[in-house]
Amino acid sequence: MSQASVLELIKSSQENQALQQRLEAADSPETIMKIGVEKGYNFTEEELLSVMQEIQQVAAEEGELSEDELEAVAGGGWSTLVSTAITIFNNRDKIEEGYKTAKKGYKTAKKVWKKVSSWF
Repeated sequence: MSQASVLELIKSSQENQALQQRLEAADSPETIMKIGVEKGYNFTEEELLSVMQEIQQVAAEEGELSEDELEAVAGGGWSTLVSTAITIFNNRDKIEEGYKTAKKGYKTAKKVWKKVSSWF
């Protein structure tokens, strides 16, 4: 039982459209836990809530959730939160690639600025 099991369940939904739809349609932690057990993932409600709260917090900080979505999640809108978690997992490669590109661009800009700043 662990938070890692929650993340593995979400991750496994990437290749399984039916699982993804079931998770997105879940209306309670108990439903998600039941789906997890069916798929071989065991975790407590506390572990599930911990992971979902962390995802909610990060998504809110990064602007992934609108105000309406935040209210829905706060009011028990599990489908919104699970959808956001799945979206983040599905796009993590793109997010990482974007970060690498931005970092490379920053380094290039820094080198150029260092060279041309002496001209002023």
